[in-house]
Parts: sequence; C-alpha cells; structure tokens
Amino acid sequence: MTAAELAELGEQFSVLLESYGERFDDPSRRPEGAEPVTVLRIAFRNRRGEAAS
Repeated sequence: MTAAELAELGEQFSVLLESYGERFDDPSRRPEGAEPVTVLRIAFRNRRGEAAS
C-alpha cells in the first residue's frame, strides 16, 4: 500500500466504526445480545517477500 492508500483505509475504518458509536453512549440503541468489544487498529509494513540485502 502507498501512504495515501493506508490513510484512506484508516479513514474508511473510522467511518465504519463511527456508525456504531451511538451505542456506546446509549445502551438502549444496542440490539439484543450485543456485548462490548475492543477493536484494535494496527498497520505496519510487511517485509515478507522482499529480497534479502
């Protein structure tokens, strides 16, 4: 990924998570059976497949 693509991915991920945000502050908006979760966002350069130096 390019730096710009990674930034775009982060923005899209944030938008997706924000769509669930109202449930955090207002438990009445949670569907039956919903439970709290922790989401980790991590991205790093994967050097697998690069030629050895």
